[in-house]
Amino acid sequence: MNARFWQARRIPVTAVGIAVLAVAVWWAGLWLASRPYFSGPLARPPVAVGGPLIATVLVSRTLIGGDVGLERSCPRFTPRFRALHALLSWSVPSAALAVTLLADPGVFGAAAVVRNTAGLVGLTLLTASMAPVHVAWAPATVVAFTSYLASGHAEGVGAAWWGWLLRPGVLDASWVVALGLLITGFITYQRRGPRR
Repeated sequence: MNARFWQARRIPVTAVGIAVLAVAVWWAGLWLASRPYFSGPLARPPVAVGGPLIATVLVSRTLIGGDVGLERSCPRFTPRFRALHALLSWSVPSAALAVTLLADPGVFGAAAVVRNTAGLVGLTLLTASMAPVHVAWAPATVVAFTSYLASGHAEGVGAAWWGWLLRPGVLDASWVVALGLLITGFITYQRRGPRR
């Protein structure tokens, strides 16, 4: 693939955006955890949800290029290419954001960011295969905002299932939900590709 294709898919701009986002997540995580009126790392849910959400929106812009003529002239994307694209769409932002929150990784740190990125990217990939790709980011945004607004009630039976974004990084049902979304989105995107 040539440089024009990478530019049309917004790959360089997205890479820079993820790098800038990682620095912002690192700074915000430190700032929230160091405030005396917050409870240390337990104050990082805005970062653990916001960082993966912004990364997901950035990644969703790479699912289809802006130049329709160029998209049609490129060789048909094989399921292997789409599988690699889906894998990189999750792993690169997850790694970049996880490295920034290694202090207390189990408390809204690296583990929560990896889980949240997995779930939100999986939901975006699933949406891109079923709805027009330009709105693939919308369901992930709705889920993130709804979960965050309901986070005051994210306790009790079943909270790990519906409030999976706002759980600390410990292994519980929230990982099942996030990985289920990632696997479903990955398989659907790999088989069907993005819908135009």
